[in-house]
Amino acid sequence: GLPEQELPGAKPPRRRRRLRWKRVLVGVLAALVALVAFSGWYVYRIYSKLERVEVGAVLSPHDGGGTNYLIVGTDTREGLDPDIENADVVFGDGVSGSRSDTIVLLRTSSDGNLMLPIPRDLYLPIAGTGSESRINAAIQGGPERLIQTVQQSLGLPVHHYVEIDFAGFLDLVDALGGVDIEFDAPAFDDHSGLSIPEAGVQRLDKTQALAFVRSRYYTRVIDGQQKVDGRGDLGRIERQQTFLRSVMRQAGSARNPFTVARIGNAIASNLRVDDTIGFWDALGLARKLSGLDPQTIELPTDPIRTRGGAAVLVLEQPAADEALAFFR
Repeated sequence: GLPEQELPGAKPPRRRRRLRWKRVLVGVLAALVALVAFSGWYVYRIYSKLERVEVGAVLSPHDGGGTNYLIVGTDTREGLDPDIENADVVFGDGVSGSRSDTIVLLRTSSDGNLMLPIPRDLYLPIAGTGSESRINAAIQGGPERLIQTVQQSLGLPVHHYVEIDFAGFLDLVDALGGVDIEFDAPAFDDHSGLSIPEAGVQRLDKTQALAFVRSRYYTRVIDGQQKVDGRGDLGRIERQQTFLRSVMRQAGSARNPFTVARIGNAIASNLRVDDTIGFWDALGLARKLSGLDPQTIELPTDPIRTRGGAAVLVLEQPAADEALAFFR
């Protein structure tokens, strides 16, 4: 007669089944290794595309405690299509040139995350000039001068420098399919082109997102009355923080590999970092930003006029030193 394993209806030997499962397991493991290797290569490729700012010589030494990131939001029109929707208010007086729009010091630590908005009109000694001016003048002298001014005139250590191009982030908003912003009331700004007819969570396309972060005459409609935000720089910085939080939260929750790829390319194309940020530092910063919800510390200031009649802000003491102490 036939051996038992060859009889009709007989079960395959146990050894053959084990071999089959081993092949399946090896195949799955090989696929996972290939996926991890590809992901690592892709992340490193994005990292290598980041533009570097050579400021390592003036950055503060790190003592192992919290880390201070000086984040500058710029408003450049380079690379923007002059035929985009609402171009007249998006571009304003022209399509060329760049300017600083936001200066923020972000502190990350095991005790929590803090954010300090620094008004562009803050009047203080500018490093390397021997004179006082708005801190915005320090930016015109380059990142090194801005970093040294924050260190010397505000007494704040700066461990890393990050520059974000808000106009360029149109690509990121496109990659996300829009950015969700919550409005407590209908809002508009005829100067920037912002138009939000209803309260609640609204998904902004790239044009409205840029109008939101650029808004300088932000007006809410409450009970039929128009209320203009009179906080100037501070109000705009707060809206830009809201925008960045929403963008980073949505980017961090993306799972579609094609969406993740578009997000990575958009970020790499519109972000500049200091020359001391290594691959693992950048990876850690990306993880922090994707889930970041920092507490905002207001910098107490007083409005004054200079001898030339310019309206500026100066530190209100001793309250300003108490706020700055959180970042020192």
